[in-house]
Amino acid sequence: MADVSLRENIIAQLGVQSLPEKMREQLVAQMTALAERRIIIRLLQELPEEKLSAARELDGAPEKLVPFLMAQVPSAMQLMQQEVETVRSETLLAGHVELTDDEA
Repeated sequence: MADVSLRENIIAQLGVQSLPEKMREQLVAQMTALAERRIIIRLLQELPEEKLSAARELDGAPEKLVPFLMAQVPSAMQLMQQEVETVRSETLLAGHVELTDDEA
């Protein structure tokens, strides 16, 4: 699911465009992994009951499940943005994201 729109959304939400590229990529990778899990859970919660069996047939493979969920949940983009914002506020404000200079 780590597609360009999610990546760009995370970069924009975090305001990290000015960080050194390696540090920015490290942060985006951490945030993307967390956001992906949260987005999938949130979209599954919003999925109409009659579509759950079709979602189960995708065996939880994110590369198949996410496009399916995005197509089935009308508010998917809005939910994605909300989850990215939640991840951003929970991790950055709480100080859970660790960036090290030697990795930058």
